[in-house]
Amino acid sequence: MTTILTTVVATMFMHIAFGSDRMSELAVARKIR
Repeated sequence: MTTILTTVVATMFMHIAFGSDRMSELAVARKIR
């Protein structure tokens, strides 16, 4: 539960910070792996 919420929040933050969906998705994917 906590990890999922953290991932969602981190993803949203990345989307806002980078402003690019593809970039944020790649960044999150790299962080997860």
